[in-house]
Amino acid sequence: MGLEKIKDVLMNRDKLTENEAQELIDFAKADLVKCIEHDDTKGAEDVCYYYLGLESDYLDELINDLY
Repeated sequence: MGLEKIKDVLMNRDKLTENEAQELIDFAKADLVKCIEHDDTKGAEDVCYYYLGLESDYLDELINDLY
């Protein structure tokens, strides 16, 4: 079984609306882009936890959503 989608986790765990969850995801993706542009791998790994309270296991989903 795969990981639950980030938006679903935020909506279920934090009781966020779909729009609120998407807003957090968008902030995380914007910061992730900055980290990638600056070759900041540690910062990129921390994005999931800092913005979303999730382990870096979810980083792949964020990266895949960028492209």
